[in-house]
Amino acid sequence: MITMDMLGKVRRMKLRDKFSTSAIAKLTVLSRNTVKKWLKASSSKAPKYSRESSEGKLTAFEETLEQALTADSHRPKHGRRTAKALFAQIQAQGYRGGYSAVTDFTRAWRELSGKAITKAFVPLSFELGEAFQFDWSDEGLLVGGVFYKLQVAHLKLCASRAFPLCQTSCRLRFSAGYPQRKRHFMHRKPHSHHSTEFKEQALLKARHRGARSILSLASELNMSAGTLKRWVLDSAKAGEQALGETSPALDGPAASWSPSQRLRALQESYAFNGPALAAWCRERGVFEHQLVQWREEFCTPVAPASREATGAFRELQRQHEQLQRELRRKEKALAEVAALLVLQKNFQALLEGADK
Repeated sequence: MITMDMLGKVRRMKLRDKFSTSAIAKLTVLSRNTVKKWLKASSSKAPKYSRESSEGKLTAFEETLEQALTADSHRPKHGRRTAKALFAQIQAQGYRGGYSAVTDFTRAWRELSGKAITKAFVPLSFELGEAFQFDWSDEGLLVGGVFYKLQVAHLKLCASRAFPLCQTSCRLRFSAGYPQRKRHFMHRKPHSHHSTEFKEQALLKARHRGARSILSLASELNMSAGTLKRWVLDSAKAGEQALGETSPALDGPAASWSPSQRLRALQESYAFNGPALAAWCRERGVFEHQLVQWREEFCTPVAPASREATGAFRELQRQHEQLQRELRRKEKALAEVAALLVLQKNFQALLEGADK
């Protein structure tokens, strides 16, 4: 049976080393017909021998075994039935076959359904610019009698098999953009240290990205999308802390917020867009159209008051003051009349008492 390792070896000999079919058959100890067959076969499908299925004594009881195994997969390990118990169960239902058929079926079912598939198949043929292989290595360099230790990034283009070397700070550039896939062959990725200037430029682009997503911006900057998202969130939290020291909290209904609270809401939500902005609005109890309205109000210039408006305002203010003075005078007069009425009533009461 031919394996994936042998298939890859055969394809490399044919496509890269340009060996003939007879030479490949001699080196791999395979027949020429087998070599021809797998060279003509599609590279996106792993070779696997499959025997034609035929009905046996266990075929009528396979559904029962599948139901039992599915039920046992949701139970703890000590409560699951063994193949021997399943064999006794289907024997009571009329099974007359052997025990090895039951064990083969249960083993195959657990391998396919009970466990996650860990094997993977990697195609060996690629289009130009479709994929590249990547790996790190530590190399030594002697310059002027001084030994230097370097970290080198190895890049191999999967289509042309070119093998260039570059420093860790280099970037891939292709005529049609970046490759669609990467194949990493490394156990540990070196830590990438971004400078402060690069971080500030990335945050500036993220705040002014418009309708673009974080993922596309991270691809343009040749960095991880998770790192860029973390920078944006940290920057927003730092801005909230700085605003919290000088600005009022965003409490209460949004319609009753003061101008300072609205300004703080606009500053906090400026760095968000799309789903992030919707999540921020739900957390603060604000609608997006309110933010748009507040932004327009802050950006609309206030027209200076005309001379006529100023004169009218002063006239209204003078009339208001005059009405206030008249109201205070009348209140004093009413108080005096009330006092006189009380004195008159008391005086009459005293006179009536003296007459009696």
